[in-house]
Amino acid sequence: MSLSVDATTPRWEEIGARKREALSASIPEEWRIPADLLPPESQDDVTAWPETSGWFTEEELAITAQTASDLARQLVAGQLKSEDVTRAFCKRAAAAHQLTNCLSETCFDRALATARARDEHFARTGKPVGALHGLPISLKDNFHLRGLDATVGFASHVGDAAEDDAALAKLLEDAGAVFYVKTNVPTAMMIAETVNNVFGRTLNPRNRKTTSGGSSGGESALIVMKGSPVGVGSDIGGSLRIPAACTGIFTIRPSFGRFPVRNCRSGMPGQEAVASVNGPMARTLADVEFYSKTVIDSQPWLYDAKCVPLAWRAAQLPQKLKIAVMWHDGMVRPTPPVARALRDTVAKLKAAGHEIIEWDPSDQKEGAILLGRMFVADGGKAIRHELGRTGEPFRPEMQAYEEATELGTWEMWKLHAERTEYQNRYLDRWNQAGIDAILCPTIPFPTVKATTFKHVAYTGVFNVLDYSAVSFATGHHVDKNMDRLDSTYEPLSDTCKAVNDEFDVDLLDGLPVSLQLVARRLEEEKVLAMSQRVLDTLSELAAALNQAPTVIGPDSEVTFWARQLGPCTDIGNGVEGGTLEAWRPVQTKVLPEVSAKCHESHTGSFENGSSSIKVPRLQLLPKDSQQGHEPAAISGYQAVPARHRDQEIQYDHDSFVSDASAETIHANHADRPGLGAPDRSFEHSKQSESGRSKGNTVAVAWISADWRCPPHLPLAFKRLSGWVNLVSPASPLAVIGRLNRRLRSGRTSEARETATLILARESNQVPSALVGLLKHSVLLAVARGPSVGQQCTRVRK
Repeated sequence: MSLSVDATTPRWEEIGARKREALSASIPEEWRIPADLLPPESQDDVTAWPETSGWFTEEELAITAQTASDLARQLVAGQLKSEDVTRAFCKRAAAAHQLTNCLSETCFDRALATARARDEHFARTGKPVGALHGLPISLKDNFHLRGLDATVGFASHVGDAAEDDAALAKLLEDAGAVFYVKTNVPTAMMIAETVNNVFGRTLNPRNRKTTSGGSSGGESALIVMKGSPVGVGSDIGGSLRIPAACTGIFTIRPSFGRFPVRNCRSGMPGQEAVASVNGPMARTLADVEFYSKTVIDSQPWLYDAKCVPLAWRAAQLPQKLKIAVMWHDGMVRPTPPVARALRDTVAKLKAAGHEIIEWDPSDQKEGAILLGRMFVADGGKAIRHELGRTGEPFRPEMQAYEEATELGTWEMWKLHAERTEYQNRYLDRWNQAGIDAILCPTIPFPTVKATTFKHVAYTGVFNVLDYSAVSFATGHHVDKNMDRLDSTYEPLSDTCKAVNDEFDVDLLDGLPVSLQLVARRLEEEKVLAMSQRVLDTLSELAAALNQAPTVIGPDSEVTFWARQLGPCTDIGNGVEGGTLEAWRPVQTKVLPEVSAKCHESHTGSFENGSSSIKVPRLQLLPKDSQQGHEPAAISGYQAVPARHRDQEIQYDHDSFVSDASAETIHANHADRPGLGAPDRSFEHSKQSESGRSKGNTVAVAWISADWRCPPHLPLAFKRLSGWVNLVSPASPLAVIGRLNRRLRSGRTSEARETATLILARESNQVPSALVGLLKHSVLLAVARGPSVGQQCTRVRK
């Protein structure tokens, strides 16, 4: 059917262009990234750019690195001013948009005015407005905010500003929240990637060649960029969980009725056969729970008649959970990294004493078919109507809606009856099995190249059932050496074959892998508690992923096992050599067994066991020598497990200094369960004057082949001589930005003060922090130095 539009109506191209211009103009000049600092389009991972650019102040980085719950505690106590916090997130959101195209609306002036009002209220009364006092919260585009559009990706809704706030927005604002941005969505919010004809495509900050998912993909991109401490999305077929999985963050899909949905714009208004719900997205599971409890404690049933008057109930879990694992859904097998993460999680749950049974996926296909039939029951009329108002074409991803045939009333009633019968049959099977949860993939891949997303059934079936579900980052990451398709692979369907044919392990290498934990309807508290139990069970490390561990290490095969397991690491360059303090074994003998394949006549060695791993001299070379970047060199690279948790730990570097010629070393590894968590309670103590060296020790940069270094960064390192002070316990990657700021402003002497490098607290994923830091910036280490035998002491705070 051809689309028609009145000659006096502006066409969608013109409308979209004007809207994009207005959005760009809404960003103040001081928050527009200088041209010489913009990363090139060829740079895939931009997550570390704010910290490495030198464009943000240390205070801004420290604020935006914190979790939502940590910020809320400080704001409620008056330890932070809302205006400072809001301004920092406004700037970072503006930067995130310029790098990923994640926003649809800004209201920075409104946000700062609200923040000042929050501060004035606290100064006057000594009390916070509520649990979210002064906390910036981002909203998906479909939430109405007075004076702002909610286009949901349609050109026809541009200029149709809301006259009132959504019920959820009112609730959050009553609790003290500050609204500053809304985020991009796909057309009608009915595509599993975030792309529309008004704003264009949102990119995944972890790899801009891949999708951030949909339909809440603007939120997921913003949150990964730390442009929001917590955001709110919606979910009708996986629209919270899919983008969370694509970017490695956390979310919950609540059952309908727990959170208010009143006065939100729908892409298909009146479609209630499958209910749309909203929920939080954040970098930690703790923040997801904090938000959820805050909303329910605010009595949402007073804001929306469709909310269930059900107060927050602290979950009382049995010591041993009974979990059903669904290895695949009978339609599409998960790709190798997802399958590996699922196997590892199941193995650890079994080892921890939880009961695991297998879930027959034979019912999943019926649920997926029901979902699809209900989505297109109107014959695509709702979407066609909005597109037709401006002559906007159907996007290719929406072919099903373009070709759909409308059901009659009686056919729709029968479809509702089928849905209800399916829900009851699934519930009976669940109860008969006596399980607490189902563990399964969120999506069959970590993410995919933009435009190639297929298969939403892993999430969508649970929308049909209206079950509570959490998507969580497992701590696993794609490994191109481990996750290639097996030659014996047999597809379950044509879609399965297409998914796996398009799986590009080289493109996805290093990206996080997520899984989904599902509970029954209205069991939000339970599924959150069980998800935390799963994270705890995966290992102390997996729990630490949710609690902001410390990381540094080269992006090389030598330390791939460190990246995979996410050790707490400091490299101290105040002595000859550097110490990589990384492992706290659950059992004394647990340590990665590293197979070192040394080239030519390398004289170093790796010592397996519970003592140390020694490399007298190590040189890491860029993958692409044509880029002209100098390699990083490490002299005396030692990894020592912290075996004495409550004791002072000292490292003597004299034992591993060597004059051996530099060689390239590669180490292989396999998954190793049981490694303990990093102990974040340690910090470097001040070294004695005798422990300092002012010889020819230098800091050097290792740049990966897929990143073009800004011109000032190599220059910055070439200008260094002597010791570099890069101590930043409050902000994860700010050390690089601090270095750049000091050198660019001529404050070179301030960059030579001490001999310590501490990179503390990357706020979510250990491996992504590692990749983000070291692909994009530096491995700081000691290349040479005249003094030996000095000690680097770490003591408990």
